[in-house]
Amino acid sequence: MSSTIIRPRGYRAPAPAPAETPPTALEPASTVTEFAARYRLHRSTVYALAKRGELRLTRLGGRATRILASDERAWLQTRRAAS
Repeated sequence: MSSTIIRPRGYRAPAPAPAETPPTALEPASTVTEFAARYRLHRSTVYALAKRGELRLTRLGGRATRILASDERAWLQTRRAAS
């Protein structure tokens, strides 16, 4: 016998928990353009690094993309270790 869950009209399931903790408001972050200029990279290269998993991008709201200072430091450490 199958059981059916009956919910009241207008019921909305609770929002799922975020997969990771959001960044703190106090941690400095750079835009993709600022990061690219600092390391003399093209913006598309920065996005390619993120796609390959070498650099973590953080989405703020709908369209704003930032690179947190901690993620920038981690990227630098992997670059130094590789050379």
